[in-house]
Amino acid sequence: MTSPHHADLLLVTRPVARYAEQELRRTDDAIPETKPIITAALP
Repeated sequence: MTSPHHADLLLVTRPVARYAEQELRRTDDAIPETKPIITAALP
């Protein structure tokens, strides 16, 4: 994927560190609406 604008979903596979939270939010905002967000953070 070269751009978040071409994404169909956002897949988060690990816990998000505080320093990465803002970048993840920017990526989420760049993905077109009606997107599923899948989280699978395991301990």
